[in-house]
Amino acid sequence: MSTTQTTVGPTDYATIGQRVGAYLLDGAIVAVLLVVTGLLAGGVSLGAGLVGYLGIFVYGIVVLSSTATKGYSPGKKIVGLRLVDADTLRPIGWGRAIARGLVLSAISGFTCGIGLLVDALVANGHPRRQGWHDLAVRSVVVLAEAVDRPAPAAPVAAAEGVLPVTLPPVATATPPAVAAPHRPSVPPVAKVPPVHVGPPVPPVLPASVPGVVSAPPVMVSPPPGVAPPPVVAPAPAAVPTPALSPAPVDESTRLATRHSPATVTWSLAPSIGSPLVLAGATVVGRDPESALVPGSSAWSVDDPERTVSKTHAVVGVEAGHPWIEDWNSTNGVLVRRGAEAIDVKTGERTTLEADDVVLLGDFELTVRTSS
Repeated sequence: MSTTQTTVGPTDYATIGQRVGAYLLDGAIVAVLLVVTGLLAGGVSLGAGLVGYLGIFVYGIVVLSSTATKGYSPGKKIVGLRLVDADTLRPIGWGRAIARGLVLSAISGFTCGIGLLVDALVANGHPRRQGWHDLAVRSVVVLAEAVDRPAPAAPVAAAEGVLPVTLPPVATATPPAVAAPHRPSVPPVAKVPPVHVGPPVPPVLPASVPGVVSAPPVMVSPPPGVAPPPVVAPAPAAVPTPALSPAPVDESTRLATRHSPATVTWSLAPSIGSPLVLAGATVVGRDPESALVPGSSAWSVDDPERTVSKTHAVVGVEAGHPWIEDWNSTNGVLVRRGAEAIDVKTGERTTLEADDVVLLGDFELTVRTSS
């Protein structure tokens, strides 16, 4: 779905020359109709003259309807202007269109035209070029292209009542547990049966040895109550313990630790007084109007020399960088950066740097930064 622009810049308001040109074109059309009606009334018949005056009345109703519902008269249509609400940039409607015309007629009729000149000077000095009749009904005259161009896409806001979703932390890969080394099974050692030792046997001599008489064998028994010493079984062979294999190397990727950058605070510091901390758009001047920039704040400066306009400039921070924009001021905006002098143009943002000196007329502001 397409939308139209809801805010305009200082260069989108119609100039006094453009507005005077539109009034002259509207007046020329009415003058032609009056001449034709006068010729019909004087040279043909009374009925034809009445028809002419009725045509002028119908033309006036058509112009009023077009101004109230579409924002333009024939003259404004030709010049490329629109009469719209100062806040919504929508047509002002029948009631406010009639009231605006009555105020303009009173300014012109009661002052013999001098009021129109004063009203034009008032409009030329106003930030939104509003005359008394515009201020009375909260209307502005802007370029048609400023109203017809698409508005920038607005960021999608989170639905009311919906809580933000917090993502769970990313789990890191855990290496598998090291299994216990396999011990080979060792067959059990068979138990050695006990060895029974009999009584000692005397040595056997040769059967026939000349001259030697063999003595009868004597049987020696162990003393009573003394048991033969038991035979000790050999100890089993020691089984070597296998060496443990080294743990596997973890090849998974680990999450890096992110360190958030330090927050930088920008400010504009006057020579005397408290500085202005930049956060969003701020309208600066001797008597600034924050309504000129929707969603902005206002910051008044104390300028005894009165070189600062009531609404002089707009400052702000975008993507961490400060900027300034001249808002159709009388004495302009100048940025001194070392030996360089930068002239800030109306309607264009100029990026500021630390230690820049900003001149609003003769009023100095220094760009400061802190983290």
